[in-house]
Amino acid sequence: MDAKQADLLKSIEREGTSLDERVELCERLGDLGDPRAGEWVLVPAGRFVMGTDPEEEPGQKPHESPRIQPSLSPFEVTRTPVTVAHYARFVDGGGYADRTFWSDDGWTWREGEGIVCPRFWSAEERAEWAPYLTPSRPVVGVSWYEGDAYARWAGARLPTEAEWERTARGTVGSVYPWGDVWENDRAGWRDHGPRKTLPVGAFPRGESGCGALDMVGCVWQWCSDWYAPDAYASADARDPSGPDAPAPPPRRVVRGGAWNTLRFSLRCANRNAYPPSARFSNLGFRCVRA
Repeated sequence: MDAKQADLLKSIEREGTSLDERVELCERLGDLGDPRAGEWVLVPAGRFVMGTDPEEEPGQKPHESPRIQPSLSPFEVTRTPVTVAHYARFVDGGGYADRTFWSDDGWTWREGEGIVCPRFWSAEERAEWAPYLTPSRPVVGVSWYEGDAYARWAGARLPTEAEWERTARGTVGSVYPWGDVWENDRAGWRDHGPRKTLPVGAFPRGESGCGALDMVGCVWQWCSDWYAPDAYASADARDPSGPDAPAPPPRRVVRGGAWNTLRFSLRCANRNAYPPSARFSNLGFRCVRA
């Protein structure tokens, strides 16, 4: 990290810097190369609280129960969601044409749909979606198949739902990455911030206990698991990876809420799911490696 990048980071993290100022500073940092987007944080091995108890949280959704305490092996996770700048390396390096990085289903989907880049990146769409395509923004418009292929290319993989939740809420089951009490300027959502993606790291006070940024309120983040409403009831006690087959219709888990969702979605235990071919402007991913 050079002196200019370090100065920008200090300004972003300085108490009292407004959201508009942080966004501008993050954009400038992204143009130089935001070092946070290339960092990995370690999540130690051990047990953690996953899910919610309906008696203690009556407003929760049934598919978050039962509350369990699985044990995870240690892993590393990208400090931020994958950015446009980082994903561009995969695109420019021929990742969409290299069968090596794609699952069988992913390659069949890519060929069948003629996919050669993320949604919004084509010449026809790029001008309209330019605010989402600056280097420091989280890449969006990527399907589960594309996220999976990028992760393989990067020598990593998509996180399991358990790994994602452990990264977000720590070992004791915090409601939000920063604790149990809501604080407005720790994440972007429908009523806080512009109605579009923001540069990664624009909410440094929303950092999780292990050091991950933008776990909630940035973009929905793909997980490796198939979705099932009763997944926790049959989850393995160690390194759960979700059901072997999806509950119909087949969907993959996404976590974290997004810039356009309600605050309820920003709870760490909140679950959602989309078809693996979904490519939305509020849907991205991060990677993990063992």
